[in-house]
Amino acid sequence: MASAHEAIRAGIRDGVFEADVLYSESEVAVGLGISRTPVREAMNELSREGLVEVLPQHGFRLRTLSAAEREEVFALRLAVEALAAERLAAAAGPAEIADLRR
Repeated sequence: MASAHEAIRAGIRDGVFEADVLYSESEVAVGLGISRTPVREAMNELSREGLVEVLPQHGFRLRTLSAAEREEVFALRLAVEALAAERLAAAAGPAEIADLRR
């Protein structure tokens, strides 16, 4: 089984956890079929990574990105995706180029 950290991180990535919802350690632990301690440790680590906000005695919620952070994410994606497309196009053969043109 994956660690609590990996499982919760995957849940964040896959949309299992929603923005503006307060989650308790207990409900997450029950959902993962584990005790609260590994969930608490995972929440602290995810908080240090900037993915969640821990609200002592209440639980946690996903951290909302600021406008500047969103702009930075989009700029980074644009740079990475443009480079990837350029490299893929350079390595494409005639069949792949024909597929793209269709």
